[in-house]
Amino acid sequence: MRCEKLNVLFFSPNGTTKKSACGVADGMGLPSVEFDLTPFEARWNYMTLPETEAAIIAMPVYGGRLPGICREFFRGVKAQGSPAVVLVTYGNNTYGEALAELKNRAVEAGFRVIAAAAVPAEHCMNQVMAKGRPDQEDMEHLAAFGSRVRQLLDGHADIPEISLNGEYPYNYKIYDSRVVPVTGTGCIKCGKCAENCPVCAINPHKLEETDVIRCLLCMRCVNQCPTKARTLRDEKTLAHLELLQRMNSTKKEQSFFFGEV
Repeated sequence: MRCEKLNVLFFSPNGTTKKSACGVADGMGLPSVEFDLTPFEARWNYMTLPETEAAIIAMPVYGGRLPGICREFFRGVKAQGSPAVVLVTYGNNTYGEALAELKNRAVEAGFRVIAAAAVPAEHCMNQVMAKGRPDQEDMEHLAAFGSRVRQLLDGHADIPEISLNGEYPYNYKIYDSRVVPVTGTGCIKCGKCAENCPVCAINPHKLEETDVIRCLLCMRCVNQCPTKARTLRDEKTLAHLELLQRMNSTKKEQSFFFGEV
């Protein structure tokens, strides 16, 4: 089926998910519009995508699952049978059931998922894991994947939905550590941490106060802090990250999935 336009929807606190999704979009070569649903206020907008417009839907993985805002992500997004690619990024450990979960969420919202990708990307809490990824080679593979998707769209009137392992109820629990980054003495009260938090977990009037229920541990506040005053200090969490690093030192490859034609 011929599509007139490509909509790229993503939640990307640190930029790697956006970069990966845009790599696929480049390969598809369609006129595209980006919808960054990372900011809290952006997830209150509403859109309905027609069947003549394709979509890429991309989110990061936290502990083998989509972030806790996945329902919020799809709250204002509806489709009328739009063909979609779903994509998840993960920090060289495992993407668990997140890709299947994203596919199921997209189907519930009215999309017809025709392809999927799981992409290693620099770990948000331990930058040694998948450091610098997606790199140039990754981007070339993502573009080639996008080109293949475009060929399917142009060459087949009725592309079947893909089937992925991992169905509801999911075995992986949503990551909930009750650990948050903390503010140190280097804080200059600029407020960028609160301003950039995608779930409004940081009190803008008391920056050292972070809501442990709302925090996703996406580490955006740490990465946005100009003085590096925000850090993760919980010893158990840091020890766990070191263990993950040792267990996942081998470079993971990207995984691509297509429906049978």
